[in-house]
Amino acid sequence: MTNKKPIVLLKIKCMKTASLTPFTILRVCILCFMMCTLTSIQAQSPNAFNYQAVVRDAGGAVLSNQPVGVRMSLLQGAATGTSIYAETFTPTTNDYGLIAMAIGTGTVLNGDFTTIDWSNGPYFLETAIDPAGGTDYSVMGTSQLLSVPYALYAENAGGKYWEDENYGILYKKGNVQIGPGEPLEDRDIKLQVRTNQPDGPSTNIRVINENSDGVTRMLYTTDGPDYFNFTVGINNTESQYGPSEAFIWHFDDFDMKFGTNAIERLRIKNSGNIIVKTGDVYMENIGSGVIMKSPDGKCWKMTVSNDGNPVFTSIPCPN
Repeated sequence: MTNKKPIVLLKIKCMKTASLTPFTILRVCILCFMMCTLTSIQAQSPNAFNYQAVVRDAGGAVLSNQPVGVRMSLLQGAATGTSIYAETFTPTTNDYGLIAMAIGTGTVLNGDFTTIDWSNGPYFLETAIDPAGGTDYSVMGTSQLLSVPYALYAENAGGKYWEDENYGILYKKGNVQIGPGEPLEDRDIKLQVRTNQPDGPSTNIRVINENSDGVTRMLYTTDGPDYFNFTVGINNTESQYGPSEAFIWHFDDFDMKFGTNAIERLRIKNSGNIIVKTGDVYMENIGSGVIMKSPDGKCWKMTVSNDGNPVFTSIPCPN
């Protein structure tokens, strides 16, 4: 689908300038129609915005069908700020003295239009012109950019880094933070979710699979020739893997470790054995015990008597 950004109109007042030739004094009136009709195809905008101007002489007559030299400069911070990007054009006016250019596509004098951070403004556009079509430019005026190029900013949400892929939106810049508060301090954190809510039914990250016979998963994986992954998820009500089950799953030939205070407490070996590394196993509820299956297929629960002796009770095997 093709999306069009809003059109924004700016005016730069006509200004008188010193003689641009030895014999004449020209009054160049520039009416700038800076239009961000940036056509977005597959949600990607071009790195340019349109600029139109009507060039007139000192008597107010349009300069028709005449080549003119134009220099456009983007200034940062103020109307007298640093030029972060400048380019030139040599358009030819039409019958009505109109010239049209796409800012960002001219002959570059300095800077890189594609790397401009539009969020780091304000920005000002300086227009300089040589009606003779050369490079003897005189500045006609400077005007602050208000909304126009920010269609480009909307395209990249602070950089040209968000891309619309077939499977969803893709961010290639680096780290991402969602929520209020200070920005990421640890550059090794790729995704940070911040909230500012009291205790209660608040959720930082939520994963939903609306297919009743599907599985909702959060997958942690490595890339490359040695592909390993660790999965946390839940089977939905009619899942082929088992209905209404939550799971923590490791698909590779590794042990699974659990710890607190940066110390390993429990390990599940890839063979299935469970090893308590530090601490004890404590069963607080009276009557709870350890269930084991005997070679004949019966199940026995081991508890302890008041004098500390083990007690074995035959029970149905758990499902």
